[in-house]
This record gives sequence, C-alpha cells and structure tokens, in this order.
Amino acid sequence: MKKLLRIKLPLIMLILLLLLSRANAKDTVYRTGFRVDRITCGGCLYTINRELKKLDGFIKMGASLFKGEVYVSHNGSLKAKVIEDVITKAGYPAKILSKNTFDMGKVEKKPEANKSYNSYSCTIPQKIKN
Repeated sequence: MKKLLRIKLPLIMLILLLLLSRANAKDTVYRTGFRVDRITCGGCLYTINRELKKLDGFIKMGASLFKGEVYVSHNGSLKAKVIEDVITKAGYPAKILSKNTFDMGKVEKKPEANKSYNSYSCTIPQKIKN
C-alpha cells in the first residue's frame, strides 16, 4: 500500500500542477507587437484582423499605420510565432517586436471609453500646426 501511494501521490500532484498552470495561462493576456511591412490603409488592417479572428486565443488587434506596427492581444494558448506566420501569409511580412504580459486577475478591468465597431484601431499622423 505504501509503495502504491508513493507512486500515485507524485503523479496526482504533477497532474494538478499541470492543470493549474493551464488555468493561469487563460488568465494571462499577452500583447505582442509586430513590425509589419506593406500596411498602408484600413483595408490592410481589415485583412490582417480577419485572418487573426480565425485563431483560438485571439482577443483584439491595434495598429499604427504611421509606424507600420500591429499590436495583438492574445491569451497564452496562442503563440506569437503563430500570429507572425498568419500575418505574413496574409501578404504582410511581419517580425516580432515586443511581448508584454498582463495577469488579468490582478489588473482592474475598466470599460472602454472609445469603443470601436471594429477590432482594430488606426493611428493616422496628424498635421502639426505652427
């Protein structure tokens, strides 16, 4: 009985540890930045967003046309390399710039003030007034 308990107990603890780590991955939101070539307009962003929406774990996308950057919020089940490949296959070569992690259990969730009808936002450079 003791021998059986010595074998089963570590196995049960390992399974519990794996399950807990998977649960925490869903509470963690990653925001990954990508340098994306050939994005010139809202149509480009629409195409990228349409492809990203097909991925499990995708949350939302933001972009800066001026900088040529796309920012993707996703959970831990979706890897940055997969996102990079999807954007590139959509016709817009992408490279990973940065990755930030947010634990949603610790972050206060606030309603969005400027809610958009689309999942992407576009930053257009403004003319500087003298």
